[in-house]
Amino acid sequence: MLKIIQKSLIEINKDLELEEFYTISSFTPIYELIDSISLLDLILELEANIKLAYNRYIQVADEFSMDDEKTPFKTVGTLEVFLKELIS
Repeated sequence: MLKIIQKSLIEINKDLELEEFYTISSFTPIYELIDSISLLDLILELEANIKLAYNRYIQVADEFSMDDEKTPFKTVGTLEVFLKELIS
């Protein structure tokens, strides 16, 4: 799952050019670095990459995606845990 997240972040970072996304680890922040449009782009990238990897559509966005406190997009690590739960 980490590779899917990394691939998706690298793709959206082509426009953003955020230095933090040049070296991606579980501790890399996401939510505090990107705006809502970039978050939507990331969600679309994740859904497309998950579909390619697992041959099925998984809806990544939920009611907490844009919530400052509950978002699974806080860090790469929190996103990875969230996506693993969705897929299992």
